[in-house]
Amino acid sequence: AIHLLPLALTAIAPWRFLQCAWFLCRHTSHWSEHLASRLVRLSRLKDDAARIYRHDFEPSLNAAAKLHTSDMLQGRIIPEFDFSLGGRHAMPLPLETILAELGRDPSSRLLLQRYKAHAILQEAAAAYWPSLIFAANVAHADRKVDPHEHAYILVRLASAQQQAEQLLKTSARGLEQSQAAIRSRGSFGLVGKEDGDQRHLVRVFATRALVDWAVACLGALLFVTLYRLPCIVTDTLRKSDAKRTDRFKLAIVNHSLLLAQDLKDLVLAFFCSVLALLTLVRAVEFLEDVALHCYSLRDVREAGLRRALEALTVVWELFE
Repeated sequence: AIHLLPLALTAIAPWRFLQCAWFLCRHTSHWSEHLASRLVRLSRLKDDAARIYRHDFEPSLNAAAKLHTSDMLQGRIIPEFDFSLGGRHAMPLPLETILAELGRDPSSRLLLQRYKAHAILQEAAAAYWPSLIFAANVAHADRKVDPHEHAYILVRLASAQQQAEQLLKTSARGLEQSQAAIRSRGSFGLVGKEDGDQRHLVRVFATRALVDWAVACLGALLFVTLYRLPCIVTDTLRKSDAKRTDRFKLAIVNHSLLLAQDLKDLVLAFFCSVLALLTLVRAVEFLEDVALHCYSLRDVREAGLRRALEALTVVWELFE
């Protein structure tokens, strides 16, 4: 027997209901083939994210190494640097669930082995090599290496990074070959499926139906706010091996998270600004900071909090 409530949930997204009915009426090997295809699609998305991370954020890391060396050597990492490291690379992809399901199919063993090796290369491309370059730039800014040594280190790291990118591409092709080797077998009807497997399929597609509508609601919210639409279009149309529909969904989720971060910064900047102005003692200095030294909401927040604490310190000293 199939749970009626999850099955009813799939009806809110008719395309998911049809998919659910299709897989319920096919051999279980079709589901394994679908999961393998989905794993490769999501892996392409991760490859794309690693590429975006390097090309968009690595220059920011290099600039941070030059501008904020003293702060970082003392353990004070600027907030923008922290967020840029985790912004795009941390993606809400259901890879662990797919890997767990494929682990029950003996025919997927080679695919899983190759994916685990590929995931290591992905992490290296996204974080390991940019981190080494960043560390070299910090060492140069702190005068621990001279310009010639710095240039030599960057050349060797760039060469190693290019080799790693070639390995990543080769690994991706091997992953696709392993996925193509998983072939479904014929037969219609509820053949070879236990009740637990049927309920599992229904729950999976009910969850996907809810996710589809959640993404649609987030997209509508982003459309109303307008200012993130150009970024969504850019991320969706970016040249990539990943499917455009996958890139579009991921862009909506990522920019929804960034929108939430922007709203948080706006609220905190507002309250810190009000606090700095109400203290009066440092209000003029705060306005000067905003006019001359603040380039983001986070800068305004930090300036407001700093000036408010300075004002409270001055007031405390008067009463001592």
